[in-house]
Amino acid sequence: YENRVIEALNKWFDAVLVHSDPQMIKLDETFSRLDKIKIPIFYTGFITPVPDLDKVSLFRQESGLSPEGNLIVASAGGGNVGAHLLKAVVIAFKKLTFSRDTLLKVYTGPYMAKKDKVYLRSHADEKIKIEEFTTDFVSLLGAADLCISMGGYNTSMNIVAANVVSLVWPFSQNREQRSRAEKLSKFTPMTILDDKDLNLEKLTQHIEISLEQKREKNPQKLNIFGAVNTVEWIKEQIRI
Repeated sequence: YENRVIEALNKWFDAVLVHSDPQMIKLDETFSRLDKIKIPIFYTGFITPVPDLDKVSLFRQESGLSPEGNLIVASAGGGNVGAHLLKAVVIAFKKLTFSRDTLLKVYTGPYMAKKDKVYLRSHADEKIKIEEFTTDFVSLLGAADLCISMGGYNTSMNIVAANVVSLVWPFSQNREQRSRAEKLSKFTPMTILDDKDLNLEKLTQHIEISLEQKREKNPQKLNIFGAVNTVEWIKEQIRI
């Protein structure tokens, strides 16, 4: 496979753009014969939208929370998997010792099984809101005090962009999710959950500890401007 890739790259392509930050992961961790690629390799940084500060403020206002209140966002990506996580979060939330000024917003995703959506909606009240999706998830995370989610690429990059404290439960049948979460946890306030952490006592404890954490003042340790950097790189090549 690598021989075919190398042959195609060297024959037909002008460069390789890697949507990653080499601080976190380099191409040679997944491609062993990097030295045989004769064309330039350029790391663009990761690709993600960033929070809209006006929407961040609006989300906080709409939450009805005091400045000291806590907004928790829990999501399951598209919803194909993750119902178990969201069910555990809803039950744990009700056991929090300081849930009085705390709001939980749960996003099921469009593809969650109907019976699981029905179960989650049965727990909805003035402090637990169940929705299918939001049009600006990254800005919502910018307003949140804690994100609890799966470990998909888009969600993970949104967490980094929003600089939000997070609890991440990687999908056990996807090695990439756990590997990415383990690497990301060195650069952002992320705690990785195992299956055993979803029991009521442990998850409640994780949530309470996480809500005591504060965002770092200088959050950007990773390059997340891959879209802009790619455009600038292409412009530069055209000028050359």
